[in-house]
Amino acid sequence: MRTAANLLGSVLLLWLLYLGAMRLRSVDPLADYREALEGAAETPFGVTMHRATLAAYDGDRPLIRLGTSLIEVTRDEREVWLHDCRDGRLFDQGKEAARFEAGLVRYDDFRKKAEVKNGRLLVGQLDVRAQQAVWTDADGRVEVPGPIKGALAGGNVEAQSAEVWLRSRTVEAKAGKWEGVLAYRTPLQEKKPDKRRVVFRFQSIKKTAKPNVTIYTNAEMVDDQDTFVRAD
Repeated sequence: MRTAANLLGSVLLLWLLYLGAMRLRSVDPLADYREALEGAAETPFGVTMHRATLAAYDGDRPLIRLGTSLIEVTRDEREVWLHDCRDGRLFDQGKEAARFEAGLVRYDDFRKKAEVKNGRLLVGQLDVRAQQAVWTDADGRVEVPGPIKGALAGGNVEAQSAEVWLRSRTVEAKAGKWEGVLAYRTPLQEKKPDKRRVVFRFQSIKKTAKPNVTIYTNAEMVDDQDTFVRAD
């Protein structure tokens, strides 16, 4: 049996070959999909497809791939609207950089930019949900302008906004808190490190993958033994 990846590749290949053949014959390759919209001039969409899988490429370099319950393509074929997205993958320089789910993805093929509504993003140790996010291929960045909640570095994180650089796997969040369990010891402590539940509140937090470093700015920490630390 073919694997899911082989099946997806075959479907996409057949689709591309079909489009090429139709263009050579000067025939509209999406005519069958347009028939349902005849007379509906008020809609911006010229094509609709149900229960489909979409993959976008820059040359032979993959940019984005996902499954969706509904695809709508604008009449100028510049924008693609994807509803109820699942198993989404973002690629950077041909390599998988992140996974996502979303209620709606609005993809602009000209600008190579995607606007995400009600989404979930997974990058390394980061797993967050947000009402809105914007991904731009030019700099490999995901911007989350609104409140976010999720998991980071083994704890729970909340922030007012965040940015993720997929190429360097760097995450920066603004105005929030991180809560989780840390193991640490005092300078004179010889036994195993204590595990304490701590709460960090911060003006900003930046985590890099290489090197594996987390930097807090204007932060304070309180643990479950009432230890308080503040650093500007």
